[in-house]
Amino acid sequence: MIRPITVVLSNLKWGALTFWCLTCMVLPFSTALTLLFSIPAVVLSVLSASRKSVVRCLQQPLILLSLALFTWLYLSSLWSIAPRDELLEALSKYRRLFYIPLFLIVLYEIDSEKWNFAPIKFFLVGCTFVLIGSLFTTLGLTEFILGPERSPGSGWEVLSHNGKALFYIGPPENPTFGRNHITTTLFLVLLFNGLFYMSGLRSGRLRCIYLLFACLAAFSISNMQSRGGYLLLATSLFCWALIFARSINCSDNKFRILMWLIPTVLTIALLSSGTAEKRLTQSMQEIRHYMKDGSSDNSSAGGRLSFYAAGMGSVIDQPFIGFGAGSFAQVYVNSNNHGALHKLRNQPHSEIVNQLVQGGGIALCLYLAIFAYMIAISLRSRRLEVLIPVVLLLMYSVWNSTLWDLAEGHFFVLMVVTVTIVDNMSLLKNGKGPLIASG
Repeated sequence: MIRPITVVLSNLKWGALTFWCLTCMVLPFSTALTLLFSIPAVVLSVLSASRKSVVRCLQQPLILLSLALFTWLYLSSLWSIAPRDELLEALSKYRRLFYIPLFLIVLYEIDSEKWNFAPIKFFLVGCTFVLIGSLFTTLGLTEFILGPERSPGSGWEVLSHNGKALFYIGPPENPTFGRNHITTTLFLVLLFNGLFYMSGLRSGRLRCIYLLFACLAAFSISNMQSRGGYLLLATSLFCWALIFARSINCSDNKFRILMWLIPTVLTIALLSSGTAEKRLTQSMQEIRHYMKDGSSDNSSAGGRLSFYAAGMGSVIDQPFIGFGAGSFAQVYVNSNNHGALHKLRNQPHSEIVNQLVQGGGIALCLYLAIFAYMIAISLRSRRLEVLIPVVLLLMYSVWNSTLWDLAEGHFFVLMVVTVTIVDNMSLLKNGKGPLIASG
């Protein structure tokens, strides 16, 4: 009787890992497939969980912080000023925080160093698909395959039904693939960092291939209309230039020069990009216009500043507990900032501001504590390939959502799980071993 049960549980945990990996792979380019694969991943994770893995999971500080934030945001629904539909939407967004322990439990059940980083590798494969799709559009191959756009600048809607497209490809002037330009550039920057790191572990032709794809990722980012993407890429280039200028653990002099030269050349290329220059110039004009008369209508940068001003201004009234889950839209409407954008957004394009408005200082402290702990783990374990993405994600949360939006929310889950695994492996290497309760 015990043997069949063991076989079933073993199949369940491998099935759960398979669906988590598939979720991570489609995450960079498809919302529909992400939702499709994440549902069985969650169900199988619950079914495969053992007491030992659950106890071990609940001993991890990052998991406790994530669950604390999850609990607080759900409790804030008790005093939320948001209408019912907006409240329910917010609660559905933050359920992803509960995915973190479920995801980690599966990796604990399998308990194999070989599979610990399989999800992040699948994610990078998905990012590579995005890069190839973006390059196809830039080179005109998308138009050759799918035909011309319906109208200039409209892009291509794939498998459209009742006015909704299952998949969207951006136009040549903003060559996104599957997602908007903000999310696409974030994932391409993460791919760039992953490829750059892996090139240092390889030699010969394989190293050149990794470096080539890293450069192509930087090229695609510079062709998209994303100010945040430019800043994240520039930060990444600066970090890698510093790392390789120091030439840590690198005896190949030619490789040192190459890895220092590439970030320098790519930085110059980014600054000289026509798309980037046009977008940055437009942003400066919008900011000056907003600072002059407070107008945010038809203005991307001005709209965000209006969101931030409304959110930060509301803190005075509820500094500790906030206005409850899903409350930002109502807070913005009640403020003096009545730009046209308030009809289109129910979150402020900043996870920092969103947490402060919804859950007050308590939610913001929990959110920042998660990042502080991830950074501490990365520094303690000397894992630069982990530290850089964590810092980039924290930066990204200043001007966009890392929990509210589906793609970024799932990547947040993946990042917390990955850093926890890194922490466990570091402790095991130092002879401390995993913290597993007896019995």
